[in-house]
Amino acid sequence: MEFFEWFNIITAFFTDGIPISWLWYLLGGAGAMYVACLILGGFGMKEMAKRQGEKRSFLAFIPFVNTYYAGELAGTASLFGMKIKHSGIYAMVAEILCTGLNVFNFVVTLLLSPYYQRLPQGDVYSYTYSGYPAAYQWMVDSEFTLTIIAAILYIVQIVLFFVVYLALFRKYFTRNAMIMTFVSALLPFRSIAVFAVRKNTPVDYGEYVRKREEEFRRFQQERYGEPSDPFADNKSSAPKQEDPFAEFGETPSEDDPFDEFK
Repeated sequence: MEFFEWFNIITAFFTDGIPISWLWYLLGGAGAMYVACLILGGFGMKEMAKRQGEKRSFLAFIPFVNTYYAGELAGTASLFGMKIKHSGIYAMVAEILCTGLNVFNFVVTLLLSPYYQRLPQGDVYSYTYSGYPAAYQWMVDSEFTLTIIAAILYIVQIVLFFVVYLALFRKYFTRNAMIMTFVSALLPFRSIAVFAVRKNTPVDYGEYVRKREEEFRRFQQERYGEPSDPFADNKSSAPKQEDPFAEFGETPSEDDPFDEFK
């Protein structure tokens, strides 16, 4: 979900921690960016749907469901050579799980923040929780585990986003599909990328690759002629060499001292 991605970008500037008084302003800023991206991406996919004759374009404006709809517009995707239909469903589920865990982690962090302390240790600082109620002990104990699970889910989400958006941009921005996919899967700019290519005519990627291969073969034939053996001239002009051991090539089998072992 782009909301948390924008929130992480904004809070990255606060290297010494986020002041509580700033927290709600930062959340509001991330929320505003998310809503703007949701609307922008929605209009982008709506235009794509119009060009493909797809209906239900209102799905492009619904959080999480818009990821599913992007997969439907992309068509059949591929992962490690396997064809995947409705790849947007898997990406949507991963996004929901990842967002749910992020929300849970955020609530835990918010509840524990009053008990968060920074302790100086020479030139560095250590961080710990102290003075928290006994009922919060499970939050402290599970913080590291939740962070690992969230990281794993995020990696899964990135992979599935990569599958969906690579298939989508191969159809709408074929020549630079990989660049647009990286921007969409790793950064919160997928809505901007979709909006930017919304008016491009969709193409069949398989047919596009086939035509490019034919063009390349024609170019080679026009420039170099029909493919041939590069050493054919040397082979035809070089004199045939006689075998210096030809006289030994027809040795009778009875003269072979090891014939009985064959």
